[in-house]
Amino acid sequence: MPAFFDYMRNIAYYLVFMAVVGVIVPSGNYKKYIALVMGIMLIGVVLRPAAAFLDRPQLPMTDLFGNVIPPAIGEHSSHIEPAFHYQLSNQVSALLLRNGFELISAEWETSEDFTYIRQVSLKVRMLETEPAPRPFIRVEPVRIGPYQPSEEPEETKIIKNLISDFYNMDPANIHVIVN
Repeated sequence: MPAFFDYMRNIAYYLVFMAVVGVIVPSGNYKKYIALVMGIMLIGVVLRPAAAFLDRPQLPMTDLFGNVIPPAIGEHSSHIEPAFHYQLSNQVSALLLRNGFELISAEWETSEDFTYIRQVSLKVRMLETEPAPRPFIRVEPVRIGPYQPSEEPEETKIIKNLISDFYNMDPANIHVIVN
């Protein structure tokens, strides 16, 4: 039964798409040709389950026009994941660049259906916005007792807050290495 509802939903989506194309296309000689092509593609959408029933991946009509229905995300096409990660990396790169950091690399872990980001590991470099200060010798304060690691560097906190606010993520799931 869910497959039938998916089938009907796909037909409804395609009919809405046809209506939008019909409104967008200017009236004239080309409108009837576009309507003809859209009608042939609708026949391919309607006959697609028959191809699955006959154990054929596609009907000859869909070989000609291609698959007019995009694959469901649950089918996890091989091209979706790299494109999604590329888009996320571009967004983060622009966000970090506006705040004085350059993205070197990013590794994303997402849910199977790409609805949320589970974890991200970023490698960034701080951009120099002012001339480098003169070299000086810094003496660390004397520690008494066992070594206690200090908190995260301020740059790491800034990046975690940026990513956390932008993607609504828990900062514990954001791993940052600043070079």
